[in-house]
Amino acid sequence: MQASRFLLVVNHGVDARLIADAHRYMDDFFEQPLEKKQRAQRKLGEHCGYASSFTGRFSSKLPWKETLSFEYSAEKGSSHIVEDYFFRTLGEDFANLGKVYQDYCSAMSTLSTGIMELLSMSLGVTRNHFKEFFRENESIRLNPTMPEAR
Repeated sequence: MQASRFLLVVNHGVDARLIADAHRYMDDFFEQPLEKKQRAQRKLGEHCGYASSFTGRFSSKLPWKETLSFEYSAEKGSSHIVEDYFFRTLGEDFANLGKVYQDYCSAMSTLSTGIMELLSMSLGVTRNHFKEFFRENESIRLNPTMPEAR
């Protein structure tokens, strides 16, 4: 039997309310009727948008097969890319979701960059070794939370 290992980062400085809001808005999105979610349908050849491998008769048995991916950029001049995506794709009703995920992506980008920096130092390579590799993080992917995990 193979053991699974997880890394749990605590005291990371990301606002607990922001994390709770991100989870709530994610659940709200995936609980929407299919027609509403499909307004963000991923287009052929693109990596962003809503996708569901199993709609219809399998949807209640395989809910994790739904995904919502969207672009994020930490680069200057891209400070509203997530908000703009949700407003443009899903409309004004999803403006709050866009704002929460804009803030969430920014916080996660800062956190992951810091973790990569710490990992680099602990492995004895230059501080920016992994940071540079992940510098252009450009998207986030959401999946519905499994009922057992809540």
